[in-house]
Order: sequence, then structure tokens, then C-alpha cells
Amino acid sequence: MSAKWLVALDETHRAEAEKLIATLAELDCPDPEAWARRQLRDHLPQVSRLLLMRHLWSDSINSWRDSELWITNLVEDSEDNPEGPFSSAGVALARILDSGADPSDIAQLARFIAYQSVFSAVHTLDEGFDSDRDGELPGWALVERDPLGNITGKVLAGLHNELPSLEKS
Repeated sequence: MSAKWLVALDETHRAEAEKLIATLAELDCPDPEAWARRQLRDHLPQVSRLLLMRHLWSDSINSWRDSELWITNLVEDSEDNPEGPFSSAGVALARILDSGADPSDIAQLARFIAYQSVFSAVHTLDEGFDSDRDGELPGWALVERDPLGNITGKVLAGLHNELPSLEKS
């Protein structure tokens, strides 16, 4: 911990920064020191931002690659209920598989599509307003909660800028 910014802090703030760096490192942050510095300098809720983005990667993006069971399920559901929701996707998947496609290739493509969807949603959250109705209607903000569920008032912003940095192929 020889960074000039860290050494320049008073004892109380240095201890806070070191604890934050340790927490971020434990959470597998790509650059704990830089993230801690941003939290202290810009008052960004970096731990909450990291937790949310890690959750998005593991549950909303990588899950499409990490299990191919969804492919089988979607094909079978479309056969069992041809009029059901997304049955046309199941039919399309069946044709793709019948043409010799490897399910792992389909899963990789699905992961990319999931990433694009998550990125778009996060970007929309970051914008905080409907650009077609700006100034006419209320907007939105994603805010941090403390461990007891109380709103801290800190806004989780700029998520779309950091989401790509957490990609681990």
C-alpha cells in the first residue's frame, strides 16, 4: 500500500481506505486500490456497485454459457406447448441444433446477447430519465442500501462504464 494518495491520508481515513481495499480485494475487484480511491474521492458506493455488477455477470450473463440446460428446456417446452411464450425460439433452437450446431456455441452466443441486454438496461438506469420525455416526467435512480435495508442516499451511477471491465471469459 505505497500509493501516494494513501500515504497522504490521515490515520483515520487511511484505516478506512485500507479496510475498503481489503473488502474490494476479497470481492475479487479488478483494481481494489483504484476503486477505493474513487469511493473516497468521488463518494461512489463502490462495494455496492461491485456487488451488483458481479451479480449481473454471474446470474444474468454467464449463466447462459455455464449451463446449456436452458437449450434443452426451451426446445422441449416449445414441443410440449407450441403456442406458449417464446415457443418460436424453441423451434428455432431445434432447427439450429438439427443443422449440427454445437450447443456450447449457442450458449456462447446467448451469453453475448445477455451481455448486450444487461449493458443496455444498466445504461438506461445510468441515464436516469426517458430521453424522449426529459423535463416532462420524473426519472429514476438506483441507490445503495445499508446491510439493514436503509437507503444511504448514495447513487449507483456509471455502471455501464465499469460493467465491461468485470468480464472474465
